[in-house]
Amino acid sequence: FEFVKTLPKTRSGKIVRRMLRAKELGLPIGDVSTLEE
Repeated sequence: FEFVKTLPKTRSGKIVRRMLRAKELGLPIGDVSTLEE
């Protein structure tokens, strides 16, 4: 398991599950322009 301090969220506050899934599977994360930070 890998733990992070914060989850990736969009500006509207939704968790970006696509990014979490890509990281877990070792795939490219892709477009991150919609992230809050």
